[in-house]
Amino acid sequence: MAFERTNYRANGALPMAAKRRNQLPFRSVTKCRWCRRPIERADRGRPRQYCAERGCRQRASEARQRRSRTGLRHQPLRSYKSDDNVMTPVALARAVVEAVKPRGRILDPCAGTGAFVKALRPFGPVRTCEISKGRDFMAWTECVDWCISNPPWSRFREFLSKALAVSDNIVFVVTVNHWWTQRRVREVREAGFGYRRLFLLEWPDAWPATGFQLGAMHLQRGYQGPMELRDLGWRVSERRDDPRGGRDDRPRTPRSSRTAHRS
Repeated sequence: MAFERTNYRANGALPMAAKRRNQLPFRSVTKCRWCRRPIERADRGRPRQYCAERGCRQRASEARQRRSRTGLRHQPLRSYKSDDNVMTPVALARAVVEAVKPRGRILDPCAGTGAFVKALRPFGPVRTCEISKGRDFMAWTECVDWCISNPPWSRFREFLSKALAVSDNIVFVVTVNHWWTQRRVREVREAGFGYRRLFLLEWPDAWPATGFQLGAMHLQRGYQGPMELRDLGWRVSERRDDPRGGRDDRPRTPRSSRTAHRS
């Protein structure tokens, strides 16, 4: 069976694909990715993304070179401003102190309003530093057995380096992501410390929310064993603290049960 080849051009009829190839390029209007001014671009060839006469492509290239090498184009919580003047609730401080039970010479490098000082007094004499009162922790030179505090998170690296030099045990209340960078782990190991215990804490109601898990990490000099992970299992809420400053150990009623009682 023979097939006859049809000459479409001779007959004056072109298939649809050929008509698309032969028609003039379709021009559309879009916006420059840098200055957001309207530009025209054609479907044929590489589509235009920047203004040719305004140098927008060069400016965009220079901005990409200044971008962080980690590949993060936008940092989370761009509207968040660091505020280190956040005081620790007394209930949270007592929970952390009762979990670690320090002994010997104790130092609170960021006393603030004295939440950790009140919690540490039953365990021994407490020395304090507070920059607002003229006692800067960066100028501290004495060696201590325990360094327990809620340090300023924006200066966490400085406070940790100083604590590694003057203390044998360190307990800092920060978000747990502060501890897991490669540089932070290397710094802790090179100082001769080990990750002893991590206590997970619920976020206090009075603190601005960040979305990160709060915890109290215990670093111990010379420790080489596995790290213990503990969840304190109760929520620190200033509304539920007792007037004497202790913690509230009353069991919480599930939300579903509270709803059922209302009905």
